[in-house]
Amino acid sequence: MAEFEGKHPNYWFLFVLLGVLTGVEVWAANWDLEKKTLVVILVAFALVKAGMVALYFMHLRFEWAKGKILYVIVGAPFILVLVFAFGLLPDVGKFTDFLPF
Repeated sequence: MAEFEGKHPNYWFLFVLLGVLTGVEVWAANWDLEKKTLVVILVAFALVKAGMVALYFMHLRFEWAKGKILYVIVGAPFILVLVFAFGLLPDVGKFTDFLPF
C-alpha cells in the first residue's frame, strides 16, 4: 500500500458539512416549490455530496496527479447516463416534459 503524501483532510469537518447539507436537503424538501424545480435542487445537492464523498473519503482528490485514467473513470458514467437518457426519450415522452422550467 502506498504511503499518503500531503496534508490529511479534516474528516470531522467534512462529516459535519455533509450532515449540514443533508439537513438543508430535508429542509428544502418542505419548500413550497414546483415539483420539477425541487427535484433539480435536490439532485444538485446530491451531486455535491457525492462529489465530496468521492474526492475526500475515497481519496480521489489526491490521485488526480497520478494520471489521466481517473478522468476516464469519473467521466465515463456521466457519458453513459446522457446516452441512456437521450436513448430513452422516444419511449417516455417529449424532451420538454423533463425540463424544470
